[in-house]
Amino acid sequence: MSPAEGEIASCTLQCPSLQAATPSGPGGPHDEHHRRCASREFRAPVFPGGHRFFTMIFGADLMILFDFTVMVASAIALRHRSDWHKRLMLLATCSIIMPPIARLPVNPPEAFALFYACVLVPVIVDTVRHRRLRPAFGWCAPQLIASEQVTFYAAQTPAWTQFVIRLFA
Repeated sequence: MSPAEGEIASCTLQCPSLQAATPSGPGGPHDEHHRRCASREFRAPVFPGGHRFFTMIFGADLMILFDFTVMVASAIALRHRSDWHKRLMLLATCSIIMPPIARLPVNPPEAFALFYACVLVPVIVDTVRHRRLRPAFGWCAPQLIASEQVTFYAAQTPAWTQFVIRLFA
């Protein structure tokens, strides 16, 4: 598919002639493609709601990777404290569960409810079992839920879309 049909594509992946440094001449079969690459007119597919799919996915994945990295790094740093280490690793695992949940045939509110359940059920079970809320869960579970929710709304803003376009342009 060409960029005019709405796909995000890398010019070097879509047109091997650029990798081999053999540009096509004016009017050649790839002339329109090279013109679009030069002017950076690539556009993400648009969903019926008008939101750009790529910018949403990029924003969500970026925050998921950030959350995962912070929690795993914290767990590694606190590996001598087994209570913190175990809970941080569990929450790090929960932080990367959103992409598989998003592939289920459910609406966003239902997907967020499933994500909240994955995060909150271990917190509730641990709190009931030990009769107190552990600090690792008390600090990190709300942060994880808030970051997913904020990312979902922030990735729909024009400022985020412009950031991603400039980043990949």
